Amino acid sequence: MSFICSLRSATLDDGVGLKGEDLQRLQNPPRFPCQIDNPCEELAISLFLALQHSSEVAYDNIRNTVQKRYPDSEVPSLYRVKKLIHELTGISSIVDH
Repeated sequence: MSFICSLRSATLDDGVGLKGEDLQRLQNPPRFPCQIDNPCEELAISLFLALQHSSEVAYDNIRNTVQKRYPDSEVPSLYRVKKLIHELTGISSIVDH
């Protein structure tokens, strides 16, 4: 019963979970579609989404293969793709230890 009571009284601004800009973006999400003008960034996001249940090594291997075949391409690293997705959507990963 205490779990149910805690769940009923839970809030987003309790200072325990999300804070700052992440909380603001969750409460006030963008109201417009994401615009991605860079084809390499669009490719990287597509790869990231297609490989969502794969390892980080799989993304890196595919990224390296694309860059080997197209040396002038600037496919972002996995870290940069996650950061780009966060910038575009406001969605970031949450790790609860």
